[in-house]
Amino acid sequence: MFRARNLIRAQTSPRLAPYVAFGAVLLALWLICLIPTAHLADTPERFLAYSGAGLALVVGATALAGELAARGTRRSFGDVPLPPDADPYRLAMAEKLVAEGVLCPDPGTNWLARIMAERKLREYGIRFPRRTSAIWAAVSCVQAGFLVWWLSTEGLSVETGWLLFTLLCNVLFVLLHPSMAARDRRCAEAVRDAYDHYAAGGRHS
Repeated sequence: MFRARNLIRAQTSPRLAPYVAFGAVLLALWLICLIPTAHLADTPERFLAYSGAGLALVVGATALAGELAARGTRRSFGDVPLPPDADPYRLAMAEKLVAEGVLCPDPGTNWLARIMAERKLREYGIRFPRRTSAIWAAVSCVQAGFLVWWLSTEGLSVETGWLLFTLLCNVLFVLLHPSMAARDRRCAEAVRDAYDHYAAGGRHS
C-alpha cells in the first residue's frame, strides 16, 4: 500500500517525490557520519570543512538521483500514466497481478494491472537483462578489488565483513537477474496480452 501511494505521488510530482526521498535518506546518512567525523577531526575548523564537504556531496547526489529518478518515472509511464485518483489498494493488487501474470474479476484493477504491466516492460533491467547483469558484474569486480586491498592492509574487520556481504549479494544478483527478468517479462506480457484480448471482446480466466 505504501509503495502504491508512492507510485501515484511520483507520477503527479515526478521531480519532487524523488528529491524528498533521496534527500531524506542522504541527509540522515550525513547526520550519522557527523559522529565519527567529530572524533576524527582534531580542530573545529576541520570538522566544519569535512561537514560542509559532506553536505555539498549530499546536495549534489540528491539532485543527480532526483533528476535520474524523475526521468525514469516519465519514461516508464510514457503514454500510459496512472490516473491521479487511482485507488492505492487496487494499485497494490494490480502490482500483485503483474507479478503473478494473471487478471482478476475486477475490471478497474485489471486496467491498472495493464498499465503496470506496460511500465514493467519498459524497465531497463527487463528490456536489457544481460546488459544490467554486466553492469553489476563490473561493480562486483570493483568491490572485489577494494576487498582484497582492504584485507591486505587492514585485515578482517566490520567494514571488510560488510563489503564482503554486499559483494556476495551483488554476485547473487548477477547470477539470478537474467532468469528473474525473464520471468517478470513473461508475467507482464501475459497480463498485457490477456487484458488486450479481454478488451477486444475475448474472455479471460
